[in-house]
Amino acid sequence: MTRTDAASPRFPLSPLQHAQWFEYVRDPSSPAFNRATTVCFEGDVDVDAIRDAWSVIVGRYQCLRTVVVVDGGAPLQRVLDEVPPSFGVIDVRDLDEAGVVKVAQSE
Repeated sequence: MTRTDAASPRFPLSPLQHAQWFEYVRDPSSPAFNRATTVCFEGDVDVDAIRDAWSVIVGRYQCLRTVVVVDGGAPLQRVLDEVPPSFGVIDVRDLDEAGVVKVAQSE
């Protein structure tokens, strides 16, 4: 959840967004509306190209840049102009399959 700044345009939440916000406020630690995913690549990986591609996708779809802000106690949605990609990279080339599974499960 993000606090508002005065210059940001804000819009009412849809009924579904409001329900999700309510559930988040009720239990912020719940993973009900968040899903972490692990992606494994084989071979050489161009991490910068993946970051650039992800930036293009996020830039294209407002729903991937929308946050909930609270203004006077009321939840509102705000579409951010940009969201820098944020993801981790773990090099598992030197691990056997069991080691890779262990690392994936710990993330």
